[in-house]
Amino acid sequence: MHGQAEETLKNYIRDEKLRKVFGKVFDESTILAVHALAKKGIFSVLEFPISSGKEAVVFRAVDASGNYKAVKIYKIETSGFRHMMDYLKGDPRFKNVKNEKRNIVHAWTKKEFANLRLANSVGARVPMPYGYYENVLAMEFIGKNGDASSTLRETKMGDYSWAYEALAENIAKLLYKAELVFADLSEYNILVNAEKENAPEIVLIDIGQAVLTSHPKAEEFFMRDMRNIANYFTRVGVKKSADELIDDVRAWKQKLQGSK
Repeated sequence: MHGQAEETLKNYIRDEKLRKVFGKVFDESTILAVHALAKKGIFSVLEFPISSGKEAVVFRAVDASGNYKAVKIYKIETSGFRHMMDYLKGDPRFKNVKNEKRNIVHAWTKKEFANLRLANSVGARVPMPYGYYENVLAMEFIGKNGDASSTLRETKMGDYSWAYEALAENIAKLLYKAELVFADLSEYNILVNAEKENAPEIVLIDIGQAVLTSHPKAEEFFMRDMRNIANYFTRVGVKKSADELIDDVRAWKQKLQGSK
Protein backbone atom coordinates (compact mmCIF):
# COMPACT_ATOMS: atom_id res chain seq x y z
CA MET A 1 0.00 0.00 0.00
CA HIS A 2 1.54 3.31 -1.02
CA GLY A 3 0.98 6.59 -2.80
CA GLN A 4 -2.57 7.81 -3.34
CA ALA A 5 -4.16 4.85 -1.56
CA GLU A 6 -2.11 5.40 1.59
CA GLU A 7 -2.93 9.11 1.67
CA THR A 8 -6.60 8.27 1.14
CA LEU A 9 -6.63 5.99 4.17
CA LYS A 10 -5.08 8.71 6.32
CA ASN A 11 -7.90 11.05 5.29
CA TYR A 12 -10.79 8.69 6.00
CA ILE A 13 -9.54 6.37 8.76
CA ARG A 14 -8.07 8.26 11.70
CA ASP A 15 -7.21 5.23 13.84
CA GLU A 16 -3.75 3.96 12.85
CA LYS A 17 -4.38 0.32 13.84
CA LEU A 18 -7.64 0.21 11.90
CA ARG A 19 -5.91 1.83 8.95
CA LYS A 20 -3.28 -0.93 8.87
CA VAL A 21 -5.94 -3.66 9.07
CA PHE A 22 -7.99 -1.98 6.34
CA GLY A 23 -4.94 -1.80 4.09
CA LYS A 24 -4.34 -5.53 4.50
CA VAL A 25 -7.95 -6.59 3.86
CA PHE A 26 -8.85 -4.29 0.97
CA ASP A 27 -7.00 -3.62 -2.25
CA GLU A 28 -6.06 -0.24 -3.68
CA SER A 29 -9.11 0.00 -5.95
CA THR A 30 -11.39 -0.41 -2.90
CA ILE A 31 -9.54 2.34 -1.05
CA LEU A 32 -9.98 4.63 -4.05
CA ALA A 33 -13.69 3.67 -4.23
CA VAL A 34 -14.06 4.80 -0.60
CA HIS A 35 -12.41 8.07 -1.64
CA ALA A 36 -14.82 8.49 -4.57
CA LEU A 37 -17.87 8.19 -2.30
CA ALA A 38 -16.40 10.39 0.42
CA LYS A 39 -15.73 13.13 -2.16
CA LYS A 40 -19.48 13.29 -2.74
CA GLY A 41 -19.92 14.33 0.90
CA ILE A 42 -21.79 11.20 1.95
CA PHE A 43 -19.34 10.61 4.80
CA SER A 44 -16.08 12.08 6.08
CA VAL A 45 -14.55 9.41 8.29
CA LEU A 46 -14.78 5.63 8.61
CA GLU A 47 -14.75 5.03 12.36
CA PHE A 48 -14.81 1.27 13.02
CA PRO A 49 -16.44 -1.98 11.82
CA ILE A 50 -19.91 -2.72 13.17
CA SER A 51 -20.28 -6.09 11.45
CA SER A 52 -17.97 -8.36 9.55
CA GLY A 53 -18.44 -11.48 7.46
CA LYS A 54 -16.73 -13.51 4.78
CA GLU A 55 -18.07 -11.33 1.98
CA ALA A 56 -18.29 -7.84 3.44
CA VAL A 57 -17.44 -5.51 6.30
CA VAL A 58 -19.83 -2.76 7.43
CA PHE A 59 -18.29 0.33 9.01
CA ARG A 60 -19.85 3.07 11.06
CA ALA A 61 -18.99 6.34 9.36
CA VAL A 62 -19.72 9.96 10.16
CA ASP A 63 -20.35 12.88 7.82
CA ALA A 64 -19.27 16.50 8.13
CA SER A 65 -22.35 17.33 10.22
CA GLY A 66 -21.72 14.49 12.67
CA ASN A 67 -24.47 12.23 11.32
CA TYR A 68 -23.80 8.50 11.36
CA LYS A 69 -23.78 6.49 8.15
CA ALA A 70 -23.17 2.82 7.38
CA VAL A 71 -20.57 1.97 4.74
CA LYS A 72 -20.60 -1.59 3.44
CA ILE A 73 -17.48 -2.77 1.66
CA TYR A 74 -17.50 -6.05 -0.24
CA LYS A 75 -14.24 -8.00 -0.24
CA ILE A 76 -13.24 -8.74 -3.80
CA GLU A 77 -10.99 -11.69 -3.02
CA THR A 78 -13.17 -13.58 -0.54
CA SER A 79 -16.69 -12.86 -1.79
CA GLY A 80 -18.66 -15.93 -2.86
CA PHE A 81 -18.99 -14.69 -6.40
CA ARG A 82 -20.18 -18.03 -7.79
CA HIS A 83 -23.00 -18.01 -5.22
CA MET A 84 -23.81 -14.43 -6.24
CA MET A 85 -24.38 -15.49 -9.84
CA ASP A 86 -27.38 -17.59 -8.78
CA TYR A 87 -29.15 -14.33 -7.91
CA LEU A 88 -27.80 -12.23 -10.77
CA LYS A 89 -28.66 -14.68 -13.56
CA GLY A 90 -32.27 -14.28 -14.61
CA ASP A 91 -32.45 -10.63 -13.48
CA PRO A 92 -32.96 -8.46 -16.59
CA ARG A 93 -31.31 -5.54 -14.79
CA PHE A 94 -28.00 -7.43 -14.71
CA LYS A 95 -28.08 -9.67 -17.75
CA ASN A 96 -24.72 -8.57 -19.17
CA VAL A 97 -22.55 -9.24 -16.11
CA LYS A 98 -19.25 -10.87 -17.04
CA ASN A 99 -18.44 -14.08 -15.19
CA GLU A 100 -15.39 -12.57 -13.51
CA LYS A 101 -14.97 -11.99 -9.78
CA ARG A 102 -14.52 -8.23 -9.71
CA ASN A 103 -17.33 -7.58 -12.20
CA ILE A 104 -19.69 -9.83 -10.26
CA VAL A 105 -18.97 -8.13 -6.93
CA HIS A 106 -19.41 -4.68 -8.50
CA ALA A 107 -22.73 -5.82 -10.03
CA TRP A 108 -23.82 -7.20 -6.66
CA THR A 109 -23.12 -3.86 -4.96
CA LYS A 110 -25.09 -2.07 -7.67
CA LYS A 111 -27.91 -4.59 -7.25
CA GLU A 112 -28.08 -4.06 -3.49
CA PHE A 113 -28.28 -0.30 -4.05
CA ALA A 114 -31.02 -0.77 -6.66
CA ASN A 115 -32.99 -3.11 -4.39
CA LEU A 116 -32.71 -0.69 -1.46
CA ARG A 117 -34.01 2.16 -3.60
CA LEU A 118 -36.88 0.06 -4.93
CA ALA A 119 -37.83 -1.18 -1.46
CA ASN A 120 -37.71 2.34 -0.05
CA SER A 121 -39.93 3.61 -2.86
CA VAL A 122 -42.77 1.32 -1.75
CA GLY A 123 -42.41 2.00 1.97
CA ALA A 124 -40.67 -1.23 2.97
CA ARG A 125 -38.38 -0.66 5.96
CA VAL A 126 -34.83 -1.08 4.75
CA PRO A 127 -31.86 1.26 5.14
CA MET A 128 -32.00 4.35 2.97
CA PRO A 129 -29.28 4.09 0.29
CA TYR A 130 -27.07 7.14 -0.25
CA GLY A 131 -24.69 6.02 -2.95
CA TYR A 132 -22.36 3.31 -4.24
CA TYR A 133 -19.18 3.00 -6.21
CA GLU A 134 -17.71 -0.29 -7.40
CA ASN A 135 -17.74 -2.53 -4.26
CA VAL A 136 -18.58 0.18 -1.69
CA LEU A 137 -22.15 1.03 -0.63
CA ALA A 138 -23.15 3.91 1.69
CA MET A 139 -26.51 3.81 3.45
CA GLU A 140 -28.49 4.76 6.52
CA PHE A 141 -27.02 3.79 9.88
CA ILE A 142 -29.56 1.79 11.89
CA GLY A 143 -29.09 2.26 15.61
CA LYS A 144 -29.47 4.45 18.66
CA ASN A 145 -26.97 7.01 19.94
CA GLY A 146 -24.34 5.62 17.60
CA ASP A 147 -24.81 2.01 18.73
CA ALA A 148 -25.74 -0.33 15.90
CA SER A 149 -29.03 -2.20 16.26
CA SER A 150 -28.96 -5.92 17.02
CA THR A 151 -30.36 -8.58 14.74
CA LEU A 152 -33.65 -10.24 15.52
CA ARG A 153 -31.66 -13.37 16.38
CA GLU A 154 -29.66 -11.44 19.00
CA THR A 155 -32.63 -9.58 20.51
CA LYS A 156 -34.53 -11.05 23.43
CA MET A 157 -38.16 -9.99 23.71
CA GLY A 158 -41.08 -11.08 25.83
CA ASP A 159 -43.49 -10.78 22.93
CA TYR A 160 -42.47 -11.38 19.33
CA SER A 161 -45.93 -11.01 17.82
CA TRP A 162 -45.43 -7.34 16.86
CA ALA A 163 -42.22 -8.26 15.01
CA TYR A 164 -44.01 -11.06 13.16
CA GLU A 165 -46.79 -8.71 12.05
CA ALA A 166 -44.32 -6.01 11.00
CA LEU A 167 -42.35 -8.55 9.02
CA ALA A 168 -45.45 -9.87 7.24
CA GLU A 169 -46.27 -6.28 6.26
CA ASN A 170 -42.79 -5.66 4.90
CA ILE A 171 -42.75 -8.93 2.95
CA ALA A 172 -46.08 -7.92 1.41
CA LYS A 173 -44.75 -4.49 0.41
CA LEU A 174 -41.72 -6.07 -1.24
CA LEU A 175 -43.76 -8.77 -2.97
CA TYR A 176 -46.84 -6.90 -4.12
CA LYS A 177 -45.62 -3.31 -4.51
CA ALA A 178 -41.94 -3.68 -5.44
CA GLU A 179 -42.33 -7.14 -7.04
CA LEU A 180 -39.29 -8.33 -5.09
CA VAL A 181 -38.60 -11.58 -3.25
CA PHE A 182 -36.02 -11.17 -0.48
CA ALA A 183 -34.57 -14.61 -1.31
CA ASP A 184 -32.50 -15.16 1.83
CA LEU A 185 -34.68 -13.95 4.68
CA SER A 186 -33.85 -15.06 8.21
CA GLU A 187 -33.53 -13.75 11.76
CA TYR A 188 -29.91 -12.83 10.93
CA ASN A 189 -30.73 -10.13 8.37
CA ILE A 190 -33.53 -8.43 10.28
CA LEU A 191 -32.54 -5.66 12.69
CA VAL A 192 -34.62 -4.57 15.68
CA ASN A 193 -34.26 -0.80 15.73
CA ALA A 194 -35.02 0.63 19.17
CA GLU A 195 -34.21 4.24 18.27
CA LYS A 196 -37.78 5.10 19.26
CA GLU A 197 -38.13 3.40 22.62
CA ASN A 198 -41.92 3.28 22.58
CA ALA A 199 -42.14 2.13 18.97
CA PRO A 200 -39.39 -0.31 17.98
CA GLU A 201 -39.29 -1.34 14.35
CA ILE A 202 -37.78 -4.07 12.26
CA VAL A 203 -35.42 -3.21 9.42
CA LEU A 204 -34.48 -5.64 6.65
CA ILE A 205 -30.81 -5.61 5.68
CA ASP A 206 -28.50 -7.44 3.26
CA ILE A 207 -30.97 -7.20 0.41
CA GLY A 208 -28.44 -7.62 -2.38
CA GLN A 209 -29.69 -11.11 -3.22
CA ALA A 210 -33.35 -10.07 -3.56
CA VAL A 211 -34.77 -10.96 -6.98
CA LEU A 212 -37.64 -9.70 -9.08
CA THR A 213 -40.75 -11.87 -9.07
CA SER A 214 -40.02 -12.58 -12.75
CA HIS A 215 -36.79 -14.37 -11.78
CA PRO A 216 -36.93 -18.09 -12.71
CA LYS A 217 -36.20 -19.11 -9.10
CA ALA A 218 -38.39 -16.47 -7.42
CA GLU A 219 -41.03 -18.94 -6.22
CA GLU A 220 -38.40 -21.33 -4.88
CA PHE A 221 -36.65 -18.50 -3.01
CA PHE A 222 -39.96 -17.19 -1.66
CA MET A 223 -41.01 -20.55 -0.25
CA ARG A 224 -37.61 -20.97 1.38
CA ASP A 225 -38.03 -17.54 3.02
CA MET A 226 -41.47 -18.48 4.30
CA ARG A 227 -40.22 -21.72 5.84
CA ASN A 228 -37.24 -20.01 7.47
CA ILE A 229 -39.31 -17.25 9.02
CA ALA A 230 -42.16 -19.50 10.14
CA ASN A 231 -39.70 -21.87 11.79
CA TYR A 232 -37.95 -19.03 13.61
CA PHE A 233 -41.12 -17.45 14.97
CA THR A 234 -42.47 -20.84 16.02
CA ARG A 235 -39.29 -21.33 18.08
CA VAL A 236 -39.80 -17.99 19.88
CA GLY A 237 -43.46 -18.58 20.66
CA VAL A 238 -45.38 -17.25 17.65
CA LYS A 239 -46.43 -20.60 16.24
CA LYS A 240 -46.88 -20.31 12.51
CA SER A 241 -46.51 -22.63 9.54
CA ALA A 242 -45.16 -21.45 6.20
CA ASP A 243 -48.68 -21.63 4.77
CA GLU A 244 -50.05 -19.50 7.61
CA LEU A 245 -47.34 -16.91 7.04
CA ILE A 246 -48.20 -16.81 3.33
CA ASP A 247 -51.87 -16.24 4.27
CA ASP A 248 -50.84 -13.39 6.58
CA VAL A 249 -48.75 -11.81 3.82
CA ARG A 250 -51.72 -12.07 1.45
CA ALA A 251 -53.93 -10.44 4.07
CA TRP A 252 -51.52 -7.51 4.10
CA LYS A 253 -51.93 -7.26 0.34
CA GLN A 254 -55.60 -6.42 0.89
CA LYS A 255 -54.72 -3.87 3.57
CA LEU A 256 -52.13 -2.21 1.34
CA GLN A 257 -54.59 -2.00 -1.55
CA GLY A 258 -57.17 -0.48 0.77
CA SER A 259 -54.71 2.19 1.97
CA LYS A 260 -54.14 3.65 -1.49
